[in-house]
Amino acid sequence: MKTYCITIITTCILCITACNSTKQFTTNDNFCKENDPIFIITKDEMRLDIEKYYNNETKSEGTIIIKDNATFNQEYFKWKDGEVTNKQINKQTNIGKWIDYHPNGTIKSISFIYLKGDVKINKRTYYDSIGNITKVIDYRQADKYPICYKEALKITEGLKRKRDSIFAITRDSLVTDAKKTYVWKVFIDEPQDPEVTQHAKSWCYVISAQTGKLIKKIKVTANPG
Repeated sequence: MKTYCITIITTCILCITACNSTKQFTTNDNFCKENDPIFIITKDEMRLDIEKYYNNETKSEGTIIIKDNATFNQEYFKWKDGEVTNKQINKQTNIGKWIDYHPNGTIKSISFIYLKGDVKINKRTYYDSIGNITKVIDYRQADKYPICYKEALKITEGLKRKRDSIFAITRDSLVTDAKKTYVWKVFIDEPQDPEVTQHAKSWCYVISAQTGKLIKKIKVTANPG
């Protein structure tokens, strides 16, 4: 009986925490601001000295790792057509910056990805061969997803148990009664108890991208992707 009461109290606390977080997110969008330094585009990143890393006469693909430590990874990949991709990863925030370059070394495009689920975030900017912006795609989509991916992750943190871990998040939509509802699907791993012989479970928390409320929790059999 004591254990049952503790479970009820814990569940109530989680619900109150989630509701408070949802209210905060729907009235204040500051949490969605991208403050990671990886979102800063430096002057040096606007142009790449390809000859510094590759012999531009060769058409073979290849990778050069410039930096790899506990918090940051940066590598350059040369494609057969002479274009180069600069991949930068902040391992602490799980955010990646992909910069593509034309064969002449001028920037071609820059995009950002939340790596746990490969969710495109922020904006993708395209450039012509002389560095002028030609197109911008806004992946924030605040009209469809006023609750941003960071808020969905934070809400799920308040719903799951402390020992469970989030391993992915994806965008999606549900259609019910001819109405489309945009949602975030946040996937968590539930570790196996030592005394239990069954395999660990994975769950999907379906979060409304409009209100931040939990729509449903679904058991999944495999990781997304």
